[in-house]
Amino acid sequence: MALALSFAMGYSLILASVGRYYIGKLSKRAINWLMAGLTVAGVLKLTIAFVFYNTLYASVLDEGRVARFLLWFYPQVSYWTLNRIYRFLMGVKPVLLTSASFVVLTTFLMITIPWVFIYTASRKTRRMIERERIWR
Repeated sequence: MALALSFAMGYSLILASVGRYYIGKLSKRAINWLMAGLTVAGVLKLTIAFVFYNTLYASVLDEGRVARFLLWFYPQVSYWTLNRIYRFLMGVKPVLLTSASFVVLTTFLMITIPWVFIYTASRKTRRMIERERIWR
Protein backbone atom coordinates (compact mmCIF):
# COMPACT_ATOMS: atom_id res chain seq x y z
CA MET A 1 0.00 0.00 0.00
CA ALA A 2 2.77 2.40 0.92
CA LEU A 3 4.59 1.63 -2.33
CA ALA A 4 1.55 2.41 -4.47
CA LEU A 5 0.82 5.58 -2.53
CA SER A 6 4.43 6.74 -2.67
CA PHE A 7 4.55 6.21 -6.44
CA ALA A 8 1.39 8.23 -6.99
CA MET A 9 2.56 11.02 -4.69
CA GLY A 10 6.04 11.11 -6.22
CA TYR A 11 4.58 11.27 -9.72
CA SER A 12 2.20 14.06 -8.76
CA LEU A 13 4.98 16.06 -7.06
CA ILE A 14 7.17 15.74 -10.16
CA LEU A 15 4.29 17.08 -12.23
CA ALA A 16 3.72 19.80 -9.66
CA SER A 17 7.27 21.04 -10.18
CA VAL A 18 6.35 22.33 -13.64
CA GLY A 19 4.35 25.08 -11.94
CA ARG A 20 7.38 27.32 -11.82
CA TYR A 21 7.45 27.36 -15.64
CA TYR A 22 3.84 28.55 -15.87
CA ILE A 23 4.87 31.80 -17.58
CA GLY A 24 4.16 32.80 -21.15
CA LYS A 25 1.51 31.65 -23.58
CA LEU A 26 3.29 28.61 -24.99
CA SER A 27 4.41 27.07 -21.72
CA LYS A 28 1.03 27.76 -20.10
CA ARG A 29 -0.72 26.03 -22.97
CA ALA A 30 1.66 23.06 -22.84
CA ILE A 31 1.24 22.68 -19.08
CA ASN A 32 -2.54 23.01 -19.37
CA TRP A 33 -2.66 20.29 -22.02
CA LEU A 34 -0.38 18.06 -19.93
CA MET A 35 -2.57 18.50 -16.88
CA ALA A 36 -5.77 18.05 -18.90
CA GLY A 37 -4.42 14.75 -20.20
CA LEU A 38 -3.47 13.68 -16.68
CA THR A 39 -6.93 14.60 -15.42
CA VAL A 40 -8.83 12.83 -18.20
CA ALA A 41 -6.66 9.71 -17.89
CA GLY A 42 -7.05 9.70 -14.13
CA VAL A 43 -10.82 10.04 -14.26
CA LEU A 44 -11.03 7.31 -16.91
CA LYS A 45 -8.82 5.01 -14.83
CA LEU A 46 -10.84 5.81 -11.74
CA THR A 47 -14.15 5.04 -13.44
CA ILE A 48 -13.01 1.78 -15.03
CA ALA A 49 -11.29 0.46 -11.91
CA PHE A 50 -14.11 1.45 -9.56
CA VAL A 51 -16.80 -0.14 -11.73
CA PHE A 52 -14.66 -3.25 -12.34
CA TYR A 53 -13.84 -3.85 -8.66
CA ASN A 54 -17.41 -3.27 -7.51
CA THR A 55 -18.80 -5.52 -10.26
CA LEU A 56 -16.40 -8.26 -9.24
CA TYR A 57 -17.42 -7.86 -5.63
CA ALA A 58 -21.16 -7.63 -6.13
CA SER A 59 -21.95 -10.09 -8.88
CA VAL A 60 -19.01 -12.07 -10.24
CA LEU A 61 -17.66 -13.35 -6.92
CA ASP A 62 -21.04 -14.40 -5.56
CA GLU A 63 -20.56 -17.55 -3.47
CA GLY A 64 -23.07 -19.66 -5.39
CA ARG A 65 -21.84 -18.50 -8.78
CA VAL A 66 -18.19 -19.24 -7.95
CA ALA A 67 -19.07 -22.68 -6.55
CA ARG A 68 -21.11 -23.60 -9.65
CA PHE A 69 -18.32 -22.41 -11.94
CA LEU A 70 -15.63 -24.36 -10.09
CA LEU A 71 -17.72 -27.55 -10.08
CA TRP A 72 -17.46 -27.63 -13.88
CA PHE A 73 -13.80 -28.57 -13.42
CA TYR A 74 -14.45 -31.28 -10.80
CA PRO A 75 -13.48 -34.42 -12.71
CA GLN A 76 -10.29 -32.87 -14.13
CA VAL A 77 -9.26 -30.99 -10.98
CA SER A 78 -9.36 -32.53 -7.52
CA TYR A 79 -11.96 -31.39 -5.01
CA TRP A 80 -9.16 -30.32 -2.62
CA THR A 81 -7.67 -27.97 -5.26
CA LEU A 82 -11.08 -26.54 -6.15
CA ASN A 83 -11.77 -25.93 -2.46
CA ARG A 84 -8.48 -24.02 -2.12
CA ILE A 85 -9.33 -21.90 -5.18
CA TYR A 86 -12.78 -21.20 -3.75
CA ARG A 87 -11.38 -20.16 -0.37
CA PHE A 88 -8.81 -17.93 -2.09
CA LEU A 89 -11.48 -16.18 -4.18
CA MET A 90 -13.73 -15.68 -1.17
CA GLY A 91 -10.73 -14.31 0.76
CA VAL A 92 -9.99 -11.83 -2.04
CA LYS A 93 -13.59 -10.58 -2.19
CA PRO A 94 -13.43 -8.13 0.78
CA VAL A 95 -10.15 -6.70 -0.52
CA LEU A 96 -11.88 -5.49 -3.67
CA LEU A 97 -13.87 -2.82 -1.82
CA THR A 98 -10.74 -1.57 -0.09
CA SER A 99 -8.90 -1.54 -3.42
CA ALA A 100 -11.68 0.44 -5.08
CA SER A 101 -11.55 3.04 -2.30
CA PHE A 102 -7.76 3.17 -2.50
CA VAL A 103 -7.88 3.76 -6.27
CA VAL A 104 -10.29 6.65 -5.68
CA LEU A 105 -8.02 8.18 -3.02
CA THR A 106 -4.75 7.87 -4.92
CA THR A 107 -6.25 9.10 -8.19
CA PHE A 108 -7.82 12.08 -6.45
CA LEU A 109 -4.48 12.99 -4.84
CA MET A 110 -2.57 12.37 -8.06
CA ILE A 111 -4.82 14.80 -9.93
CA THR A 112 -5.31 17.41 -7.20
CA ILE A 113 -1.74 17.90 -5.96
CA PRO A 114 -0.25 19.09 -9.29
CA TRP A 115 -3.20 21.41 -9.95
CA VAL A 116 -2.87 23.02 -6.52
CA PHE A 117 0.90 23.42 -6.81
CA ILE A 118 0.66 24.88 -10.33
CA TYR A 119 -2.06 27.28 -9.23
CA THR A 120 -0.06 28.53 -6.24
CA ALA A 121 3.15 28.78 -8.26
CA SER A 122 1.41 30.75 -11.01
CA ARG A 123 -0.04 33.19 -8.47
CA LYS A 124 3.37 33.60 -6.85
CA THR A 125 4.99 34.22 -10.24
CA ARG A 126 2.28 36.69 -11.19
CA ARG A 127 2.80 38.64 -7.96
CA MET A 128 6.57 38.65 -8.51
CA ILE A 129 6.16 39.98 -12.06
CA GLU A 130 3.78 42.70 -10.87
CA ARG A 131 6.21 43.68 -8.12
CA GLU A 132 9.06 43.99 -10.62
CA ARG A 133 6.85 45.99 -13.00
CA ILE A 134 6.09 48.48 -10.21
CA TRP A 135 9.82 49.06 -9.52
CA ARG A 136 10.68 49.73 -13.15
